[in-house]
Amino acid sequence: MGVIKRCENTYKTNNMTKYIVVNKDSFEIIESEKEPLNIVLKEPNKTYSKNTYTLVTNNVSISWLDEYKWNGRWKCLTVTYKKTKLLEINAVEKPQIVIDTLKRFKNISEEELEKLYEKALNNEKTDLEQEVEKLKEEKVEMQKAYCGACMEDPCMCSDPEQTSTTLDW
Repeated sequence: MGVIKRCENTYKTNNMTKYIVVNKDSFEIIESEKEPLNIVLKEPNKTYSKNTYTLVTNNVSISWLDEYKWNGRWKCLTVTYKKTKLLEINAVEKPQIVIDTLKRFKNISEEELEKLYEKALNNEKTDLEQEVEKLKEEKVEMQKAYCGACMEDPCMCSDPEQTSTTLDW
């Protein structure tokens, strides 16, 4: 009968995480096992949810989050201003893209920021208008399909007087 020798794990696991930090008024990437004091954003890892940085100069918020469980987004970079989304990019794996975005919005002029904001508001409004139109079309289709006189779906009546009891929403 042989002797069973217990082996210990001799390799060290790599617990290094990428962080974006502020250093002398600029942003840089570091890798560390511990969270640095001058952290701006941490590379998303599916568990860290407080990953938003607000630029003091113009109140622009930049987040880099894993939101896969909620909306299917993975390492999603989002820029918001006055609660309006100015930019959203999914699957941002390179921290340099985040740094470039931070620099861009840190140095943006007030006029340019307002133009981006107005454009985002118009796009948001357009999306909402399209959604409202789609809902109106669905309502009309549902009203056409239901008849209060014959209780058939779709209506089998030919008399328009009897089909006047449609759903009134």
